[in-house]
Amino acid sequence: MLRLKQIKLSRITDGKKIIPEIEGLRFVSILLVVISHINNNLLRIYPVKDQNLNDHPLSVFLEQCGAGVHIFFFISGFILSVPFLEAFVYKQKKISLKRYYYRRLTRIEPPYIISLIFFFIATLIFLQQPFAAEFEHFTISAFYLHNIIYGHISTVNPVAWSLEIEIQFYIVFPLLAYILFLKKDVWRRMMLLIAFALASIFYRTDMNLLACLRIFIAGMIAAEIYLARKDFFLTKKNISYDIAGVLALYAIITLSGYQNLLYKLFLLACYIVLFTAAFKGKWLNKIFTNKNIMIIGGMCYSAYLMHYAVIYFNINYFTKYLFTQNYPLDILIQTTILLPFIIFLSVVFFILIERPFMDIEWPVKLKNFLSKLSLFKKDESSSGFSSPGHKEDSA
Repeated sequence: MLRLKQIKLSRITDGKKIIPEIEGLRFVSILLVVISHINNNLLRIYPVKDQNLNDHPLSVFLEQCGAGVHIFFFISGFILSVPFLEAFVYKQKKISLKRYYYRRLTRIEPPYIISLIFFFIATLIFLQQPFAAEFEHFTISAFYLHNIIYGHISTVNPVAWSLEIEIQFYIVFPLLAYILFLKKDVWRRMMLLIAFALASIFYRTDMNLLACLRIFIAGMIAAEIYLARKDFFLTKKNISYDIAGVLALYAIITLSGYQNLLYKLFLLACYIVLFTAAFKGKWLNKIFTNKNIMIIGGMCYSAYLMHYAVIYFNINYFTKYLFTQNYPLDILIQTTILLPFIIFLSVVFFILIERPFMDIEWPVKLKNFLSKLSLFKKDESSSGFSSPGHKEDSA
C-alpha cells in the first residue's frame, strides 16, 4: 500500500535519476518558506498592538526563514549544472538546447498558469479587486515580468516573484554554462569563483536575477564539486557533518540579508557545507532521504504555488479566531493547523495538475487524445445520420 502511494506521489523525471538528498533539501526549503509566511500573515492581523513583535527574537528568526527561497535558487543552480557539466567536461550525453527549453516550458508553465488563473479569480471574488487593474497584474505575472515592470511582488500570487527570477535564470543558464564550464579543471573552477565574486560585488537591491545570481552560481560550484568528488559523497557518514550542516543552515537563515562581500563568501562556504552534510551527515542523510520527506520535497513546486493563498485565506477568515495573544503559542497553533492543510492541498494539486505535466510527452499524448476524440465524435455523427436513411429504405 505504501509502495503504491509513493509511486503515485513520486515525480516523473524523464528517465533521469533522482538524487534523494536534493529532495530532502527541497523539503527544508519549502518548510522554511511556509513557516516564514505563516508568521508574516499572523503579524499582519495580530490583535496585540502594544508589543513591537517585529523585534521579538522568534519573529525575527521566522522572518529570516524566508531564506529558504535562496536554498531553492542554490538547488536550481546545482540541478541545471549537472547535465551540462557531464556533457561539456565528462563527455557524456550531449545537451539539446531545444529539448532544454521545451522541457522547462512544458514542465513549469502549465501548473503556474493554472494556479495563476485560479488565484486571479479568487482575488476578484474574495478581495474584490477591480477587474481591469487585476487583469493587468495577471497578464504581466503570466509572462514573468511583474518584478521588472512594477518593482514589487505580484498581487495575484505574491510568491511568484521568485519564480520570475528562476525563469530568468533558466533562460540565461545555457549561456553561463558555455562561458564558465571550461574543459580544463583549473580554469573552470577559477571562472566559477570569479563569477561568484563578481555577482556578489555588483549587487542590485531590486527583485531580479542580478540580485540573486551569486546563489545560483553557488549551486553551480556545488555541482562542480559533486561530479569531481562523487566517491567522497558516497562514503561513510559521520556525525560531525550533521553538526556542521545544522550550523551552516542556521548561518544561511540568519545571515542571508547581509550584503558585505565577506559575508557572501562565508555563505558560499555554508551552502557547500550544508550540501555536503546532506550526503555525509549520519542523521541528516537519514532525514533527507526519508521516503516521506522526499515525497514532500518532490512536490515542493505545488506546495510553493499553493501555500501562500492557503495561509492568507485561513488566517484571515478562520484561524485568527484561535489567537490567544501569546505570540509564540499562536505561532505554534497556526503552524500545527495550517501545515497539514497545506500538505493536503499541495498533494491534490500535485496529483491533478503538476505531475501530469512532468511527462515530457504530454503535449503529444494530449494531441493524440484529442485526435481520437475527434474521430470518435465524427464516427458517432456519421452513424447517427445514416440510421434514419436505413429505416427509410426498409420502409
